[in-house]
Amino acid sequence: MTTISTQIPARRWTAEPKLTVAGLAVGAVLGQVGGALGVGTAQTVLFAVSSIGLAVGAIMLAFRHLRRGETLVAAGFIILAVAETMIWTGGGPEQGGESAFAGATLFYVPALLMVSLPTAFPAWVRALGAAAAIPFGIHAALFLLGAEPTSQGAQAIAGYILLTLAVVGWIVSVVRSPHQ
Repeated sequence: MTTISTQIPARRWTAEPKLTVAGLAVGAVLGQVGGALGVGTAQTVLFAVSSIGLAVGAIMLAFRHLRRGETLVAAGFIILAVAETMIWTGGGPEQGGESAFAGATLFYVPALLMVSLPTAFPAWVRALGAAAAIPFGIHAALFLLGAEPTSQGAQAIAGYILLTLAVVGWIVSVVRSPHQ
């Protein structure tokens, strides 16, 4: 006689999902707190730590999705991590790094679309990620056309608010995943 188990398998909450969630949470929270501050050293430090957190979380998500065979999503997260490091190429906005920021926003666009267009995440998370690509794309296009948009401008702020909401969705997806 065969028996069927109705038990839900235990959730493996290993170091990998913990690091993923921690990196993403640090990125989202410190990025928004830094955005609420005026330009200065405290904001620069918060933005720098936020970028590190997002880069770590994005790389961890890339490995996770690569193992699942979702290479387009994984590649999107790798590009996002690269963009986060590009922001600091010029030392941050206060040190004249606005062009590095604009270059990073240019790479946010394909990264967010590659993560959001496949069905790896719930529709609401994908919609937020794809929507975040729009203001970042506008920011990058303005820069490429010779304008001087800033990292404190409307497009950047709108992009980061939408990105932060998408990051919350990525965190929820990791936390809810039965197989870490």
